[in-house]
Amino acid sequence: MSKSTDDTEDQIAGISKSDYNQSAKEYSKNQIMLWLVAGVVYSIYAGSLISVTTILLFLPGIFIISLASIPFFLLRIKKVKTIQSMSGTNTSSQIPTLIFFTITSIIGFLFPIASSVLFVYLLNGLFK
Repeated sequence: MSKSTDDTEDQIAGISKSDYNQSAKEYSKNQIMLWLVAGVVYSIYAGSLISVTTILLFLPGIFIISLASIPFFLLRIKKVKTIQSMSGTNTSSQIPTLIFFTITSIIGFLFPIASSVLFVYLLNGLFK
């Protein structure tokens, strides 16, 4: 095989497999931490810290948020690649793209917090 073919086979979404894996691990850990902190804080607020809800927040919850955050991770990869390709170009024409990525980054940050609170709220309704 040629060198260029080997390079593309060792890439995922246009970046090296090791960089992709490292980035995916970091992103998943951050999402899980936001999920757990928000869920535990809301459980304390709701007065049900030691309950089935808290156990479900940890056990299937970390898998739920890991899978649900995949679209935001893929958008993050696209954002990084797009911003890298913008360097040295006229950025005033790229303002809509930058606004889109800013909005999706904010939503991606708030998503695990809001979904964790909703998860705990719904489970508290089921188990009370």
